[in-house]
Amino acid sequence: MGAILSGFITYIGWGTGDIFGATAARKVGAATTTLWTILIGMALLSFYIPWALADFQRVTPSITCLSLFLGSLFILGNILINEALILSSVSLIGAILSLIPILTLVFSLIFFNDTVSITRWVVIGIVLFGVFLCTVNVDDLKNGKGIRDKGVILSVISIMMIAIYFTALRVPMEKVGWFWPVYIGYFSFPIFFVYARFRKMSFGSPFKKNAFLPIALSAISLRTAEISFNIGLNSFGSTVIAPIAGAYPSLFLILSFLFFHDPLKIQQKIGIIITISGVVFSLLPLFTG
Repeated sequence: MGAILSGFITYIGWGTGDIFGATAARKVGAATTTLWTILIGMALLSFYIPWALADFQRVTPSITCLSLFLGSLFILGNILINEALILSSVSLIGAILSLIPILTLVFSLIFFNDTVSITRWVVIGIVLFGVFLCTVNVDDLKNGKGIRDKGVILSVISIMMIAIYFTALRVPMEKVGWFWPVYIGYFSFPIFFVYARFRKMSFGSPFKKNAFLPIALSAISLRTAEISFNIGLNSFGSTVIAPIAGAYPSLFLILSFLFFHDPLKIQQKIGIIITISGVVFSLLPLFTG
């Protein structure tokens, strides 16, 4: 039951958090949205420090370095997501982001002792095919043009970075618990300014255009989801958590329909339906045994 609860908290947090993030990013830009989402997340996590002091004694220099490295992947992945949500259809990017828990599951199967049934392997294949339809224009491939949607390219890079983050974070979490690896990782945020300077991105006030509220709601939703996902991975493994968390586009698409009206091609619509069907189908073993 704990694994299912952890999965559904992640489902709700990711489903709502990216909607708020997209709203803020389209108001004040990806750089400002990402920076303040990170800072608010750090502030919220700081309140938990008194309950984690005992675990801090087990934090070693190697754990600190690994957490900082993984944190930099997480932060860079998040700014790529916010850029993608500005450049492309929110619904399309949401379908691609659903691959994060699926990729985490695959990486966990490769590098840890997690096991998965044949049924879930079939589900993974269905989801991957759906995302392929979402992201790749078959006509462009025939003409040798490849993937031309910049937002799609950025989101694909981001899901790889964040899936690596969630997978590898299990190493320090098994030694010192979930809090310190996550919290220390946030202190790698200076890498964000290096990236922003390289990309010539500008920062603005988070209070312009009434953007602060969606930024704060995005930070609360996403950080809650990520903490739940990390605790679930550390306590129960990825085989139950990942499929439930990966179903969040079903909530995301309902909300994106209400907040945004981005056009989608027929192929992309089919891909989104296949992707969502795959991750929802993955829940059936939880109730059928």
